[in-house]
Amino acid sequence: MSLYRKPITLPRLFKEMIFLLVYLTFVYLLLPFWPYWVHNIRVSLASTPGNHLIFLSLVTLFFAFFSLPFLIPLGRLLPVGYSLMSKDRENYGTICGHIYFSNALGTLLGSLFIGHYLLYWLDVDQIFKIILIFFSITTLLFLRSEDERKKLIAVFFFLIFIVLMPRWERYNHQVGLYREQVPTRYSFKGLFHIADTENRFNILYFDDGPNTSVTVAEMPPMGEDIATKTKSMALFVNGKSDSNTFADLSTITLLGSIPYFYAQPDSHLTAAVIGLGTGVTAGMLGAAHDIDKVTVLEISSNVLEAAPLFDHFTDAMSKNSKVEFIESDAFRYFAKTAKKFDLIVSEPSNPWVMGVENLFTPQFYQKAKSALTLQGVFMQWTHLYSMNSEVLGSILKNISAEFKYLQLYAIGTGDVGILASMEPLKATHLEKRFKEEVIRKRQYSVGLATVQQLNSLQMFSGKEIRWLGSQLARRTHDLNTPTLAYDSSRAFFLDTKVNLDELLKPEVARLVHDADAHDLTKDIAQLMTQKDLGCKAPISLRRQFVCERTYQLLIKHTTWLKAKRAQLSYESLALYRELRQEGLLRADLNFLKQQLAAISPTAKTELRSALLLAQEFSKEKQWDLAQKVQEKLVANHSLSEEEGKFFLVQIEKMKSSISEFETQFGTM
Repeated sequence: MSLYRKPITLPRLFKEMIFLLVYLTFVYLLLPFWPYWVHNIRVSLASTPGNHLIFLSLVTLFFAFFSLPFLIPLGRLLPVGYSLMSKDRENYGTICGHIYFSNALGTLLGSLFIGHYLLYWLDVDQIFKIILIFFSITTLLFLRSEDERKKLIAVFFFLIFIVLMPRWERYNHQVGLYREQVPTRYSFKGLFHIADTENRFNILYFDDGPNTSVTVAEMPPMGEDIATKTKSMALFVNGKSDSNTFADLSTITLLGSIPYFYAQPDSHLTAAVIGLGTGVTAGMLGAAHDIDKVTVLEISSNVLEAAPLFDHFTDAMSKNSKVEFIESDAFRYFAKTAKKFDLIVSEPSNPWVMGVENLFTPQFYQKAKSALTLQGVFMQWTHLYSMNSEVLGSILKNISAEFKYLQLYAIGTGDVGILASMEPLKATHLEKRFKEEVIRKRQYSVGLATVQQLNSLQMFSGKEIRWLGSQLARRTHDLNTPTLAYDSSRAFFLDTKVNLDELLKPEVARLVHDADAHDLTKDIAQLMTQKDLGCKAPISLRRQFVCERTYQLLIKHTTWLKAKRAQLSYESLALYRELRQEGLLRADLNFLKQQLAAISPTAKTELRSALLLAQEFSKEKQWDLAQKVQEKLVANHSLSEEEGKFFLVQIEKMKSSISEFETQFGTM
């Protein structure tokens, strides 16, 4: 459409080629700063729902602004070249066929070799430079054939300039500037700025691969490592931190150990790990006594290449003969393999990363389930940060649709693991495996010294997970309707977080905890007697997550033991309600009856305490005792007759609500 206004001539072709050469060189020089410019766009926008679409539009316009000036002339080269070919009625079809065949062949070979295979040996900037050099040489050959001396000399010197151009400064590409939500110390420092030049990480490895750009960075010592000057290491994939040997240690340790504790039979197990990351999970499983083989499925060749750098943290995983590395997408691998695994750990990147959403679909869970043995267990990682309840609900709904038995564990600050199986989950070999030297050391390093602490990390049972999936999921996510990538990217932009304690309604939480959730009461009592919980002060930052959970339980339990029973106490009743909803306490009707007996038959009663007591009786389905509270309040004139009738209506509504919940759970 842009060609018909002017005659197509050789000078016009040369003009197009020289413009392309100059403009692509201009793009080459600017590309190191693109992530920084996008970062400045992002931090200029508040994290509000309306700004999400604005941000996507601005980024689209940003790339269009730089791309279209060379994409349009690039697209004109074929019709210009075709028009300039000499042809007549006899050879018209032959000429047309030859030029289109050559173009199709060049497109195919260019995509395969330059756009894919060459990335196994060269980085993006080197390939970009090679393209510019080849294009310069092609332009020189064209100009030489037409004796265009002035243009020939100009392009020749431009070729020398291209050859001498420096490689890119890649720090803006190596760290995830796009993850920043608010302005930082390096924001808005000018157009040509390399972020954090004074506080940058020590880059140990960087390479562009066919599908990922991978960075291994040595991080400054954190927490207790400051004294020993021990540095942690992090893996960045496409600028996004995918694992850290310090900050993520609890998550990547428990992702492997929990399914190992539940795996059957007692020895000769086979395991698969989806996503290598820093290799801590795979390394621990490879060192486990009862596991014979660990198959690591990793789509990035660069992540596999960088694995030896983490050997200090992974029990020398890269040299472990039990660990097999397969460069493959997990979805395709499970669709083709005939192997069966006793446990599978899926720890891909975040679902808002392109392509990762496929690993949260029902179709993938079907493939993974078919790759498990009859008693095999599957562990799914997901996060609670940069997440909303609808996205989490979609994940819970999909996995619960394919697996019969489920448990959800809190495994890190903002991370959870969903354990799934087609057979009842029984930790038959937990005690034995917990005592293995490697496993014990790994658990202790994150604050787990006892089995009871591990049990305390279980947050939801199977029925709770199914209920949450059915209630929270708003849209279908599968291969045919992949909604998770957009929904999770929106949650990422808004920086929303999911609070597990606020997901379940109180009636639902109590109902399910009493039905089939793990009883933590005995575990807490045993924790009270333990001398070493792996949480001695000062608390290690590596152990902080587990230790905080442990101490919260112990403090609540101790407070409950000291609760006032002889007098009506709102604080004691509120603590009872909290412990019941969290599954930390079985029904204690004696306590509630003591609170009831403390209501004076003559003096007025504090209404908030009495009403809370009536609610607790109702939630325990002690309807007569709830009515007894109402009768006492009317008798001592804390409530009028009319208020007393309204009170009874509320009790009936709660009775109906609980009955409805019980019916719904019965069908799950």
